[in-house]
Amino acid sequence: MIKKKVRHNHKTSLKPHIAVAISGSIYNEAVIKEAFHIAQKEHAKFTAIYIDVFEKSRQYKDSQKQVHQHLMLAKSLGAKVKVVYSQTVALGLDEWCKNQDVTKLIIGQHIRNKRRDFFNKPLIDHLMSFEHSYKIEIVPIKQIPVELKMNKSPYRPKGKRFAIDMLKMILIQIICVMMGLWIYQLDKHESSTIILMIFLIGIILLSIWTRSYIIGFLAAIINVFVFNYFFTEPRYTFEVYRFDYPITFIVSILTSILTSALLKQIKFQYAITKKQLYRTDLLFQFNDSIKQTYTVENLLINAGYQINQLLQQSITIYVINQSKVIKTIPLQNHIDNKTQQHEQALSWVIKNERQAGATTDTFPGINKWLIPIGTSPIKGILAIDYQSSQVINPYDASILESMLNELSLAVENVTLLKQTRESMLQAERQLTHSNFLRSISHDIRTPLTTIMGNLDILVSHSKDMSIIEKEQLLVHSFQESQCLYLLVTNILSLTKLQSSNVQIKLQPYLVSELVEEIDMILERRHLKKRITVSSSVDLQFIHIDSKLILQALFNLIENAVKHTSTDTKINLSIRYASDEQIEFAVIDEGPGISIEEQQKIFEPFYTGSNKYFKDNQKESMGLGLYLVQTILHKHQSNLQYKPNQPHGSIFYFNIDTDFNEGDI
Repeated sequence: MIKKKVRHNHKTSLKPHIAVAISGSIYNEAVIKEAFHIAQKEHAKFTAIYIDVFEKSRQYKDSQKQVHQHLMLAKSLGAKVKVVYSQTVALGLDEWCKNQDVTKLIIGQHIRNKRRDFFNKPLIDHLMSFEHSYKIEIVPIKQIPVELKMNKSPYRPKGKRFAIDMLKMILIQIICVMMGLWIYQLDKHESSTIILMIFLIGIILLSIWTRSYIIGFLAAIINVFVFNYFFTEPRYTFEVYRFDYPITFIVSILTSILTSALLKQIKFQYAITKKQLYRTDLLFQFNDSIKQTYTVENLLINAGYQINQLLQQSITIYVINQSKVIKTIPLQNHIDNKTQQHEQALSWVIKNERQAGATTDTFPGINKWLIPIGTSPIKGILAIDYQSSQVINPYDASILESMLNELSLAVENVTLLKQTRESMLQAERQLTHSNFLRSISHDIRTPLTTIMGNLDILVSHSKDMSIIEKEQLLVHSFQESQCLYLLVTNILSLTKLQSSNVQIKLQPYLVSELVEEIDMILERRHLKKRITVSSSVDLQFIHIDSKLILQALFNLIENAVKHTSTDTKINLSIRYASDEQIEFAVIDEGPGISIEEQQKIFEPFYTGSNKYFKDNQKESMGLGLYLVQTILHKHQSNLQYKPNQPHGSIFYFNIDTDFNEGDI
């Protein structure tokens, strides 16, 4: 009977944490289920811990398969799976349990057998030798159903590996003896130290070349007898005459044993570090491949290729939308032959958001391991080809688990980012629509109300009004109709220019003709007294759409009129900016534009905050400068602003004299 001695110093303030040790034993399945029931009963955190010992990491396939199945079973029961590397199972379990504040460790234990336990000390005895605060609960093997014992795979001894290590030891011993004999023939009196060093080097090489600690220990002892037999007087006997030889032999044995043990430890640490670097490199590459991806489909494809490199197994990706498979992407020309059971498994995974297929208890008959990605609802499914003969070792399984966690997080982030962008675009569209309706209703209603009022006065009281009063009403109505016409023209032009397939008609046009048309418009609008046009360019052709450029210039002039007082002079300047460019500039001496507003004046629906001459201007929709910028972009130009000195504003743009229609 096993006597449990548990050194208990449990802190009641800690949340219960149940850990179950995972192994390749067929009995471990019952241990996991028992641990699950205990965790549920105590409402505790549940973790499955597997200790991978490097010296035993090359397990047989049956054992690896059992470990993977047990890890998957624990995960399906809600356990958090951990894979830890340590020199011994007991040491690894103890250190991990202490670091993770485990309150109870569940392990399996066979019925004690004195003869067997004398040579192979049970895990419980090793654990009990450590100081710990967690409880240890044992699940006896006799509680496991008999049918499971019947299916237990036969244990395969490791004698072949030990025999190979013995042959390596014999070979190194022979080489050391041969080199020692050669050195002894060269110098019989001063060769002992050199020969001992050769044997020590042999121990070092043997420790690097083999994996067994026993081999290094045996070699250290055999070295002493071999050295005594071949190189001490009397030679070829095991007799010793000098009194200092036994001390030398003991020191040699201890030195060889310590050297072998240290090298084994260094070799073990190197192997662990190499594995950790491999894991880190894989995860770094995986994170790097998905961090610049902004669609769920590309995320799944990149992840599929990375997982394919890790497991060397075919991957099929199913993109899910609205609980349906909308796209199937086989990687590396893999042909996806779906059966009815496979279709049912996919539907089950989509509905339940849990893994199914191979390595699970749900649809275990299909040859694919179906892993859902994302939550509520899932965004995709990774299908890993998994034949009954294939095995995923615990180390790769832990890397795969980390990759899947990173992938799920990235998929959710991309989905959230997409939803946020859509919400922002929707809000922006609603705001634009609201601003447009508010502005257009005011800008259209105001001139129409004025025109209708003036016409009503003329109809009702024309007999009582003088000719001058009638002319004033008609002039005022005409000016309002011009404003209304300009507004409608701007809206229609902007709608037309924003169409992606619109093509403007560029034709050669004389700058002097453009100036004449501007003069005619200003005279017709009664703005000739306030606005001057100065041009130093006459006989020069430019390739433009004359109607659009005239509309852009007049919008700039109207903008200057609205934002300056009635006695402020405005100048339209046309001059050569260079041999290949002509500059058009509208210059006023108004209050100018603040630095903060200069970044916003070309945005649609921005009306500014001119506080000096608000009474002299009409409210604007804020489309004038935006329309000018749109027109100029079609001419491969750009509207720019700079302050006028000492005050005022200058809006200007350049048109190339050698502009080609083929550039559009």
